[in-house]
Amino acid sequence: MDEDRLKSVYAPVALRVLEAWRLAPARVEFVHVMENVTFRAERGGQKYVLRFHRPGYNTHAEMVSERMWLRALAASGLSVPEGVPTPEGREFVAAEVDGEERLVGLARWVEGEPLDRILARTDDLERIEAYFEAIGRLAAGVHNASSNWTPPPQFTRRAWDADGLVGESPLWGRFWEVPDFSADECRTLARARAHIRERLLEYGTDGQTYGLIHADLHPGNVLVDRAQARLIDFDDAGFGWHVHELAVALFNNQTSPHFGAMQAALVRGYRSRRQLADEDLELLPLFLLMRNLMVIGWMEQRPELRALYRRFRDSVKASALLRIEALGPG
Repeated sequence: MDEDRLKSVYAPVALRVLEAWRLAPARVEFVHVMENVTFRAERGGQKYVLRFHRPGYNTHAEMVSERMWLRALAASGLSVPEGVPTPEGREFVAAEVDGEERLVGLARWVEGEPLDRILARTDDLERIEAYFEAIGRLAAGVHNASSNWTPPPQFTRRAWDADGLVGESPLWGRFWEVPDFSADECRTLARARAHIRERLLEYGTDGQTYGLIHADLHPGNVLVDRAQARLIDFDDAGFGWHVHELAVALFNNQTSPHFGAMQAALVRGYRSRRQLADEDLELLPLFLLMRNLMVIGWMEQRPELRALYRRFRDSVKASALLRIEALGPG
């Protein structure tokens, strides 16, 4: 669905669904679409983000669990999105859009500019390092808060464990079975998958290195406002390895000439708030490879995006093959 049609279809539903929060009439403005469709709503001087969640990814129970975790993170002092329940206490309401039911949630608007945009227009290494140190501190803050929080019995989120990453049905798809990759490339990816699975099972899920993580902590999900960095978009949040979190933070900049400085700054920021052993850090190249493979699977699951992202996918495939060669599992 193109953007103009999307606005014409979703905007009237956005206005209607705001009635559940007693916020209609309100001014709504389309913000973004990838898999979720996002609007900004304003009424009485208050700003909100209204999100139509993609069907089939998170269940209602998982989305409610995300809200529980966000409140725990906020209580620990982290600046995270603040969900707004309806006056009756519902975290999400269902709405039919274009013949499809989506769960819709409301949260307080978070001010700031996405960090990836800031990084795209600066070559100031000192600033770049400062931003990646900030990401490292955010990641450590999330992991510290999660380590100190006991989820209630009804809490449920996905696991980015060996099965979730490289099992028979990975959460982001079977990256080793891409129809337009060559047979040799698919075999190489399959061997890498087996190697990664062996390493992850050997690594284990110790509480010091594994727990609730953001799981999509790239610079596009960090908003900067007056030098304060805030995390957004916890859609992928779940149980996973802390080094996985750091790999995701670096992935989009893996070909940057400043990559080494970015990684050093990220680790420095993380270690300023939480312990990270050298033996854990040694697995960072493995998790960077894993992120490349995940993205290949993610794009293969979305045929509507293939033409748009074909060049990017080919670049990710090339990076994955280079990393496989460097690690030796291919």
